[in-house]
Parts: sequence; structure tokens; C-alpha cells
Amino acid sequence: MSGPANSGNGGNVNQSEDELQREVNKFLGILNNCRNICQGYEKDWPGDYGDLFFSLCDDVMRMGFLIAASDGVVEICELQLYRYCFQVNMDYNILARSYGLDYSSEDSALHKIPKTLQCIAVAEKKNSLGKCFLKDTRAVMEMFKQFGTMMIRRKGYVMGYENYLLTYFLNHIMHFIFFVEEYDEMLNGPVELALPDLETGKKAQDVQREEEKNRLTQSADAGIHGRKYEMQGDVKENKEEIVQMGRMFGHGGDRSEENKREKEDNAEKDGSSGFHFGGGIRGRKSSVTESQPAENGGIDIEQIKKKLSEVDELIGLESVKKEVHDMVNLLVIQQMREKKGLRSGSVSKHLVFTGNPGTGKTTIARYIAEIYRDLGILRTGQLIETDRAGMVAGYMGQTAEKVKEVVETAMGGILFIDEAYTLTVDSEGDFGQEAVDTLLKLMEDHRDDFVVICAGYPDEMERFLDSNPGLRSRFSRYIHFEDYSADELVKIFEQFAEQQDYTLAPGLKEKLKEKLEEKRIEAGEHFGNARTARNYFETVMSNQANRLIREVGGLDLVSGTADGLTEIKEEDL
Repeated sequence: MSGPANSGNGGNVNQSEDELQREVNKFLGILNNCRNICQGYEKDWPGDYGDLFFSLCDDVMRMGFLIAASDGVVEICELQLYRYCFQVNMDYNILARSYGLDYSSEDSALHKIPKTLQCIAVAEKKNSLGKCFLKDTRAVMEMFKQFGTMMIRRKGYVMGYENYLLTYFLNHIMHFIFFVEEYDEMLNGPVELALPDLETGKKAQDVQREEEKNRLTQSADAGIHGRKYEMQGDVKENKEEIVQMGRMFGHGGDRSEENKREKEDNAEKDGSSGFHFGGGIRGRKSSVTESQPAENGGIDIEQIKKKLSEVDELIGLESVKKEVHDMVNLLVIQQMREKKGLRSGSVSKHLVFTGNPGTGKTTIARYIAEIYRDLGILRTGQLIETDRAGMVAGYMGQTAEKVKEVVETAMGGILFIDEAYTLTVDSEGDFGQEAVDTLLKLMEDHRDDFVVICAGYPDEMERFLDSNPGLRSRFSRYIHFEDYSADELVKIFEQFAEQQDYTLAPGLKEKLKEKLEEKRIEAGEHFGNARTARNYFETVMSNQANRLIREVGGLDLVSGTADGLTEIKEEDL
């Protein structure tokens, strides 16, 4: 088999045998590491799928074939990679029989999160408390990345479409990893409920919603059919009433076909099917925008009002809530003016958040991402969180690539840069300024397709904004997050307790307030606010468990009423 000498969409790489050997050796090191990782998570892998490591290798080989076959030609040099990397002899017929149907399917594996990686991510998350860094899952992703890169380079030239497929696939996985890392099980329930089922591809939460929607729809249909003989009088009035009832339960009335076509068009523009993970905001891309009322020029006023109501229900943050309302009011009017053909001043959507850790910056950023989506400013409204480690590399040129990768994952949504001031560390050989310069260029090149929120301590953020002449001008609004008061911290603690079916013993609030104030004094300027309250709640849960075991005289005698298992007493603090 042979291919073209070059491609207008790619370039020569002219890979030597020494370079190939180095890449293969690197892959074998990654492969061995992943073998050890899989051994640690074998117990979490469904028995129906066989050995976890074998299944992981199968997923990687499948990805490699789909990329190799994307140009219509699978060459001998590409087939040889399977022998070099997996010590198996593969010909085209074997690969085509195993993976060919997948390639020709609209439901290709390149649009999915590999089952093996998904299993490892969930299991690794379960072994961590709260937010975490999925080290093992990222190592598994590196295996996919290395083999895919080798497959693309193997011919001696790079096809632009092959490179696009691999980038799309890896970005998809990165969204998933970000989502799992940031998912808060204490607030939102088990992470596996928010992920697609390995077999059906549907999330447990979505299945529950569909069942509820079907039940309500059936009730609505029954009501409509029961009234069909009552439309002899004012037909127009009754018909409109039925249309409104249908809309309440997900029907489109007379616009059902029109809405269906509109949603399909939007899904196609957003990048087709598959799961889109980021910030825990949405599951499938096609469900990101439920409706776009035409009478408001694409602005979903009801959803915006709902999100603002949820912001108002948050504990504390009074000045922040006012800033959010002011910003939304301005943007709504600006959008309306544009739709009416009136002049509107350009308003930057990028934001700076200042404040100490645990003051709700990430939570507010998620709401703003959804509000921007409902305003029609953003396509998808996901929130991608990163920091210096996710943007700065150790060598010249690599930093720019890292920044481009993370921005690519945030396209259509918000890139949230925590502790952004660390990008501009004043030290010789540091590439943080390269990250800032690259980010500024991408903000300009894609100013209509993603938004940046930079967050950090107030003084440090001032120095950060002064580090580049064009940086401060990119951000039009600065929102400061005050520390929570002692009373607000008690409410936050109570909220955590209520969500986990715990109750405070009578008269315990004042003692809890004293304890939280002590922690504020001990931590000083590094006090974590709501984060500290949550960590302390986890400590109190552990203290209560130890007390209950002591009271019954050991693990063998554990029993008790529901009240005894839920009540938090003073000695637990």
C-alpha cells in the first residue's frame, strides 16, 4: 500500500528509525505504567468485559485504526506499529473486522469516552475526597495520546484531518477528566450518576428525567385527549390553551417540527453528538440549550431568571449578587438593542474575580457560564478550570501549545484560571509570560467564542494585570468576594449536614461558631472559608462515627436508631 508524498493539510515529518525507536520505547514505558494502574482498578471493572488492561489495549488499538483509516488508506508502516507497541501481528482484514463497523458508524468510538478510562476515572475519584487530580486517569490518557501521535507520524507526513480527529478525541477525554476532577459528590451525589452508562450511553440522571418527563407527558396527553370534544365553542382559545399545556410538558404545539429542526441544526453547529463534560454543568451537547424563544431574539429569559434566583439563594455574597444582577441587566439590554438595530457600546465579557479561597468564585463562575449561554453569548456554556500547571511548560514553545490545548477545550464556554497571578512569576527561565501573551492573542482571535475569568488574591491580581500592557484592557468588570462571616460559615456547615442527613444537637450552633472562628484565627490569611467549613464537617462526621463505635463497645455490636446515627453532639466538634 502507498500514500501521497504529502498533503496540503499537513506536513512532512520524515521520521527516522532512531526516532521511531525512541517513540516506541516511550510508549512501552507508558504501557507498562498503565498495566500497573489497571491492576489496581481491576476490582472496579465490570466482569462482563474481561481483563481491564486487555480492554484498555483494545480501546487504544481501536482508536489507532480509526485514525489510520480516516484517509481511506491503511499502510503497512501503520500496521507495523501494532507489532512494535503491542507485540501482535495485525493485517488490515483483522483490524477491519474488529473495528471497521465502528469506523463506518455515526456512533464512532472517537466520539465517546473509552469505557476503560471512564472506569478508572470513577474509581480514582471514589478514592479521593472532594476535588482531586486524577493522576492515574491522566496517565491512561497519555497512552492514547502517544499511540495516536505515532500513528499520525508513521507515514512520514501528517494529514490535517487525522490530526484533527486525534485532537478532537483527546479534547473530549480532557473535558471528561476536568468534569470528574471538579465534580463535588458531597453536593451533587455520586459521580457515576452524572456519567453515561457503559452500555446504553445514557446518564442515570438523564434516565430519571426522561422517565419523569414521559410520565408528565402522558398525563398531559390524557388531559388533552379528554378535552377534544370541548373544542366546539371557542376553538381558537381552546387550541391555544392546549398548545401552552403541551409546552409545559416539553411539547412544541404548532411549532414542534420547527423546534425539532432548530435543535438539530444547533446540535450540528455545536459539533455533533457525544458527551461534553466541563464544570458539571451539562451532559450531552444537544441538551445544552433547551429552548431559544424567538420573541426575545434567542435570549432565554426564563432560564436567566431561574439562574439569578439560584444565585440569590446562595449563602452570603451580597455584593457579588448585586454585581451579577447589574452585569446581566446590562447584557440583556445590550442584546435587545442589537436585535432592534440600535447602537450598543462594546462590552467585554471577560471578568476578574478577587478574594480568598473558598469564597464561592468557582460556583459563581459556573452560573455565569450558564447565563452567558442563555443570553446567546456562548454556544455551550461549559466551565473549564485550569491554573499555572495546566498552562506553563518547562521549555520554550511548549507553553504556547499547552495554552492552545486548554483554550480549545473551553471553546464555546468559559476558561476559569485560578490563581492567575502565578503565571507572571518574576524569575529567570520562567515561561509564564509566554502563557499570558499566547492567551491574549487567543482571546483576540476567538473573542466571540470563549470567555476568560481570572481569579486570585486582590493585591496579586493587580500586579498580574499590570504585567502586560494589553491585559487589563481585556477585562471590563472586577468582582470582589468577601470572606464569609462566622454566622454564614455556620449556615454553610448546616447545609452540608442537611445534605448528608445529619442534624445538630440543640444549642450546638454557638459552639460550632466558636470552633469555626478558632480555625479562622489559626489559618490567618490562608483561611479557606467554605472549603474549611466542608473539611471541618468531614472531620466532625469522622468524630461522630468514632463516638458511636465507642458507645456500643466495638464494630461487632454496631446498631442504633436513625436519630442516633444522624445527630451531631458537642463532643463530635
